[in-house]
Amino acid sequence: MPDNPTLVLKNLGPRDILFRNFAGAPREFNSEGDRNFCVKLSPEHALQLKEKGWRVKQLKPRPDEEEGDWILKVKVNFKSGRPPKCMLKTSNKTTILDEDNVKFLDAVDVERVDVVINGWWSDMAEGGYSGFLKTIALTAAEDEVEAMYMADLTESFEDDSEPVEA
Repeated sequence: MPDNPTLVLKNLGPRDILFRNFAGAPREFNSEGDRNFCVKLSPEHALQLKEKGWRVKQLKPRPDEEEGDWILKVKVNFKSGRPPKCMLKTSNKTTILDEDNVKFLDAVDVERVDVVINGWWSDMAEGGYSGFLKTIALTAAEDEVEAMYMADLTESFEDDSEPVEA
């Protein structure tokens, strides 16, 4: 079995983190309970990772594009002995998210994302490295009102209460 590599991606923008499902909600291409997201890769980076055995995929092109985007699916597994470290940074504070409140990352407007992904080799489906989240730091893009009230909202995460919808 090959060594399990680590992939570090820094300063990703809002268009670089796709199909967020930190809640593990059932969707067309996702079974209930499977938490994951995808990171968009440049074609060059995707081909380098593919050569090293990572399971990167190319999406179908949009009508206005010749080629589809390259992505790497990242699984979010809280059931292992070492759950991922998930952080939400706002203008007022950084909040550590756990298995119960990481779902809030699905709805946050993204300014920046830094992520560390562990590769785990599997011989299934022709073999390759699947990506598993080790660390994510997501910086929220806030408007003026959100910035004023975000401190109160992040406090509600710590109190295990659901945020109030307007």
